[in-house]
Parts: sequence; C-alpha cells; structure tokens
Amino acid sequence: MDAERIAWLSVNSGVFATGWAIQIIWMTAWCITMFVLAWKIRGGHPIQAMFAAMVVLVSFMAFIIEKFMTIWTIPQLADAVLNGSSGSEIADSLLPLLNHSFPFTLSTSFGYLGLWMYGVFSLLVAVPLYRQSQQSVSIKITAVALGTFGILLHCMMVGIFVDVITSEDIYTFVDPFFLIIFLAFGAAAFNFKSTMSSESR
Repeated sequence: MDAERIAWLSVNSGVFATGWAIQIIWMTAWCITMFVLAWKIRGGHPIQAMFAAMVVLVSFMAFIIEKFMTIWTIPQLADAVLNGSSGSEIADSLLPLLNHSFPFTLSTSFGYLGLWMYGVFSLLVAVPLYRQSQQSVSIKITAVALGTFGILLHCMMVGIFVDVITSEDIYTFVDPFFLIIFLAFGAAAFNFKSTMSSESR
C-alpha cells in the first residue's frame, strides 16, 4: 500500500470505518432477507430450506470476518507504518494481505467465500420459490433473479479455475452480479411488505 493511501487512512480512519460499517448493515439486511426466503420454502422443501439457512450463516460469518479485519486492522496497521512505531515492519508486510484492490488477498478471499455462499443459497431456493410463487410476480422475479445469479456466479468460478477468466477480469463480472442481487432482494422486500400489509387488514 503506497504512502499516500496510508496517510489518508491515518487521517480519515473514522470515515473509513463508517463506510465499512454501512456495508455490514447492508450485508445483515441481505442475510435477514435470505433467512426469510429460506423460511418461505420450508413447507414443501424442508431439507433445502435447512441447507439454505446454513449457507446464509456461513456467508454472514465470512463477510463479518472480512469487514471486521478491515475496520479493526487496517487503520492500526496504517498508523504503525506512518508513525514508525514498534511493529511497523510487520504492519508494512501485513497491509498487502488486506488490500481490497486485488481479488486474491486474504481479506478479499473471505469476501468471495461469502459471495460464493450467496450463489449456493440462490441455487438452493430458486426453484422452490418459483414453484411456490403462485400469483406473486415479485417472488417470481426474486426466484428468476436468484437462479440467474447462482448459475452465472458458478460459471464465473469455473472459468477462473480453468483459466478462462483471469484475476484482473473478476471485478468485471462481479459488479453486474450485485445488480442482480439488488433486483432479487428488492422484489423480495416488496413481497414481504405486501404480505404484511394484507395480513394486518
């Protein structure tokens, strides 16, 4: 990590931590949404619902580890390097391991583990959700979006393993995937709101 970025981190550690804390809030909301979707399929597909819930827990832990390391460790490492305090040499060697600019560092590896768990969850719930959607267009959209996301993500991962997709190209594929997730969870949130409104009448 270059000196300019280290200096910025040292001065703006609060802003840095706040940005990542917002990501934790988003991630928690997404995990709650996934738990509710797993709960929805429990009647007709209890085994898939159970595995889907377990996968959500794994993804939550992976993202929490990644983001906690980022919030807790990176500002302290930057301070140690900038001030030349004890442990600065170790801090200087550890900072590259937590660099989010590359998809193969220790920190981003936890993030991609969480993303892979999202993909596994999507494949587990997509078909049961679609079959149980009945007249709900929003749940159909959620099911189709999740199925599309799960298939595309696993295709990307296979492409990486067989060297068809390089590390430099990963972000090109991942960014559109989040748009699909937003679509799926947005439609799911609309369905939850409609369901609660109808039950309260």
